[in-house]
Amino acid sequence: MTTHRKLKIYSDKSFLLPGQRHAQILFPFWGVVQKPWIGPQLPRYNKWSEVGGQWFEMTSLEDCDLAVVPAEDGNWSAMKEGALRFVEQAYQAGKPCVLFFIGDSAEPLEVPHCHIFRTSLERTKTHPGEYAIPAWSEDFVSEYWDAMLPVREKNARPVVGFCGQPGPFRLIQRVKLLPRRLVHSALSLFGPSDKKRGIQQRRLEEGSFPGLDPSHIRAMACRALLKSDRVTANFQFGNGYFDLRCVEKQMRARQDLLANIRESDYILCARGQGNFSYRLYETLCSGRIPVFINTDCVLPFQDRLDWKSFCVWVEADEVKNIGQIIADFHSALTPEAFITLQETCRKVWVEWLSPEGFFQKFSEWFVEKK
Repeated sequence: MTTHRKLKIYSDKSFLLPGQRHAQILFPFWGVVQKPWIGPQLPRYNKWSEVGGQWFEMTSLEDCDLAVVPAEDGNWSAMKEGALRFVEQAYQAGKPCVLFFIGDSAEPLEVPHCHIFRTSLERTKTHPGEYAIPAWSEDFVSEYWDAMLPVREKNARPVVGFCGQPGPFRLIQRVKLLPRRLVHSALSLFGPSDKKRGIQQRRLEEGSFPGLDPSHIRAMACRALLKSDRVTANFQFGNGYFDLRCVEKQMRARQDLLANIRESDYILCARGQGNFSYRLYETLCSGRIPVFINTDCVLPFQDRLDWKSFCVWVEADEVKNIGQIIADFHSALTPEAFITLQETCRKVWVEWLSPEGFFQKFSEWFVEKK
């Protein structure tokens, strides 16, 4: 049996603001933060909190291998002061430090002497020491499908699924965006300085699509797939967002998503407000093949995982040909390879992208760096 050395980590609750949540890496030691989730997302960190002690050990600053910024807020203005003080403390002690930033914003954080793991990044603007972290939902297979992967047989025509909010999909929705774009442009040119700063920040958060709902790339893909005669589009469009206040609505939305995934061969995965896709990780978790639209994204372990080997990879400027790209990918697979690829997708999620898989690989990476 292979043995491994636990990574010794240090953190300090005194750097947290009242009510501020702590980072997921600390859940095995400080408990799982449940708020604001009240519905199906609740179990997503249960296993991680139970097994995390296999790879990590809490210790003092003097004895640690790695210092962990305690807060994980998704709001940099709320995190900044405490995070910078903590990082400076670690730097003065000669310890490497890591910060987790889970949120839609791709704003530059500019934290010296620190490894930064975040969900939303743009590859061409990524600074050294910044890395991608997965977005986590509950494990669909274990929570809903009795731990049995629902493998699909290959048919001649690929079925591409999507369940959710497509963004500015219809013409009237795109027309409604025009006033906002005009206001943004006018304020950028003629507005007071505080308004200009606000527009600049909004553009940072929107990534490569200033003045538009960033999910417009998802709407473009949906339109192209509906027009394609090479694929079957299995789409179920929603009319809103995940409601944090109502468990019944959350469960209904979750069941719709689960049914859509089970009944599809491939799942459309494109950015939303942040430059990352929750659906990408839910798709892999479910043993389905992602159709990933690359909008200058950074993906977890991209120097160690060959993402293009288990995804249908579509660059943002190729979206108009997405149906043909999927059809060509599908026709190149034998029936046996199609089944194997589904199993590979699930395996990649379990071993690399689930909370347990990610933090195990994270621990091993830092141990190797020592």
